[in-house]
Amino acid sequence: MNENQLNKTSFAKRVIKGDDVLFEIEKFSCYRVVTEAQKKIAYSLRYKAYIADNQIEPRASGLFFDEYDDKENSFTYIVEYNGEPIGSIRACVYSKDLGWLDIPAFHVYKDSVEGGLDLNKSFMEINKFVILSEYRRQSTRGKLRLFRKMVSVARKYGVYYVLAGIKASQARFYSILFFEKISDFKDYPLLKFKPALFVSKFGDYDRLYDEQPKEEVFSGIRRYILE
Repeated sequence: MNENQLNKTSFAKRVIKGDDVLFEIEKFSCYRVVTEAQKKIAYSLRYKAYIADNQIEPRASGLFFDEYDDKENSFTYIVEYNGEPIGSIRACVYSKDLGWLDIPAFHVYKDSVEGGLDLNKSFMEINKFVILSEYRRQSTRGKLRLFRKMVSVARKYGVYYVLAGIKASQARFYSILFFEKISDFKDYPLLKFKPALFVSKFGDYDRLYDEQPKEEVFSGIRRYILE
């Protein structure tokens, strides 16, 4: 086993903690934000997670939201652990057929999106993806539940590309689902850190998944997210 394989195996063990991932995952529940009360929970989760890591400026409201939250092509989800909200995620869908043409990536990574993607295909940007710092021991399992919801949204709207603006430190986790970097690290509205745009070809997931060796260390994680 070479050094890269050892690193991947070590990372996978930290992700799944042995064989208990499917058992532990049942402690989590996930739902779409619909009501005003649910929106406040999601916005509060974002604020607490970002402010704890000094990634945004303080706000008196204790809420973190933007103009995309009320758009019809935006879908926010909350994940709970043992009934307590611990994290949230948002999907912004681009679809010519539905007239959904505005997502944050167009404003931050315009050249990379227009130069690297087929704009006749539908795609989805994952953003506002947070887990509260005090739940980081459970954070990966919470992320898996939220990713499953993103897969459901992608399938519902026939998404081909999935986009995410992420930090360098997050790249390894996203590589599990075949994300690749296509832009430089850039300023992102309201955030103190500079994410780069990563893209995964969701439309090719079945082929990409089938091409992976069954004993590959991330196989079980991918299977849980995608099935």
